[in-house]
Amino acid sequence: MAHDGPKDVNTAWTDGHFALFVLADVSNEDLGRVLDEAYDGSGEYYYWLADDWSNAPRDGEDATKPPIAEDWRSPFQKKTVDDVVAFMKKIPEDRYIDYHHFAVLDEDFTKRRLVTIYRIGNEDLVGDELDALPCSVAGSTLFLSSMNSHYWEETKANYPEKGEPVG
Repeated sequence: MAHDGPKDVNTAWTDGHFALFVLADVSNEDLGRVLDEAYDGSGEYYYWLADDWSNAPRDGEDATKPPIAEDWRSPFQKKTVDDVVAFMKKIPEDRYIDYHHFAVLDEDFTKRRLVTIYRIGNEDLVGDELDALPCSVAGSTLFLSSMNSHYWEETKANYPEKGEPVG
């Protein structure tokens, strides 16, 4: 399924909630804190803890809110970003998840408590180019939810140093 450009160019550049993929070993209690901290940064719960598309929110439904069920486990733990992208390419049209922007908790989270945000596509959201930026937890949903055309490039142009968070 090809997704070139935003789904509806008459709406915001981002579309819906954002998938949050847990690739590292992160406790459910810590995931709840991440969701709360991201909420504190943007004032909304934007992240859906990615597991299965059947659990992804539709338009009008909420993203994941803490607390996280004790039995929830990420099927992406120890997987790669390539696995995540393959999963994203199968997004059902009826799910309210942005196709082009998503977030990952990986080793950078366990070492520095940073979320890595990704974009699929070039600056016009066309193609399969993959780009990443590290971000603070609180700044990650604010950054993603305020995304518009060329904002990513402007941010990278003002990027302090390689590996430093953008927000």
